[in-house]
Amino acid sequence: LTPEQRASLIVKWFHAYYDELLAPIAAAIRAAEQAQAERDAQTEWLKRQGKRLIGYGASGRSTTLMNFCGIDTRYLEFVVDDTPAKQGHYTPGTHVPIRPWAAAEEPPRPDHVLLFARSFLDEVLKRRADYLRQGGCFIVPLPRVRVLPE
Repeated sequence: LTPEQRASLIVKWFHAYYDELLAPIAAAIRAAEQAQAERDAQTEWLKRQGKRLIGYGASGRSTTLMNFCGIDTRYLEFVVDDTPAKQGHYTPGTHVPIRPWAAAEEPPRPDHVLLFARSFLDEVLKRRADYLRQGGCFIVPLPRVRVLPE
């Protein structure tokens, strides 16, 4: 085959499979846009109710999620992290203050904690059992959104 014939075959193949290749990507983009719209609506509802929302866990995963989803100080007052070296700094890209858990215990206590450290879910729930007993709840965003206690 000549280079022109190969190019022609590639273009024909691409056109034949274009929808099949791009449909999942387009669906993912629509789902992400819908999730962001729902996040905005729910966050605004929480704010109108006078609810406080903070994050838990200033990790690389949380940074990725926060930047991808646009979660910043419009949504979170601060992020708590148990690592002293991170406290007093800000999350990269979104500039949310990182504070110790003691900041979450100051009145008024946060009503909801967005748990970025989902791989430590069981440990966090045990460590923060007092917060849960006092009516607080954790929002686990991935792999599907859950509010704990359920």
